[in-house]
Amino acid sequence: MSLTNARETGNSVLTRLGHVSLAVVEAKLGHRDATDKLVNESLEGIHNINYEEDLNIIFYLSGFLFFELQRWDDVIDIVLKGIDFATEHNSHYMLANLYHILARVADLKEEENLRNEAETRERTFAELFHEKPFDRF
Repeated sequence: MSLTNARETGNSVLTRLGHVSLAVVEAKLGHRDATDKLVNESLEGIHNINYEEDLNIIFYLSGFLFFELQRWDDVIDIVLKGIDFATEHNSHYMLANLYHILARVADLKEEENLRNEAETRERTFAELFHEKPFDRF
C-alpha cells in the first residue's frame, strides 16, 4: 500500500524501504528479475539524497535477499557498499548485521581471511553498540 500511495516525484526513504522489502518477498518466491528491479529502484540515487540512518537497512536487506538467492558475489558486493555507505555518514547503525552476513558468505565461500575479519568487526560493533545481529536466515 505504501508503494501505491507513494508520490511519483521521487524516492523517499519510506518508498525505498518499501521497494527493498518487496524485493525480499520476491526473492523468497524465487523471482530474480523482479528482485533485481526492486533492489535497483531502492538504491537509485541513494547517494544524492539527504542521509537518514534507515537507508542503511536497504543495503542490509539487499544482502539478505541475495543470500536467500545464494548469489554470494552479489551479497559481498552490496554488503561492502553498505558498510562504505554507513561509514561515509559516520553511522554504526546496521554495521554488526552487515558484517554478520559478510562473515556467513565468506564461510560458505571458504574465504577464511575475510570471514575472520568480518567476524571480528561484527563482534566489535555488536559489543560497542549493543546490536545483536539477526541470524535466522
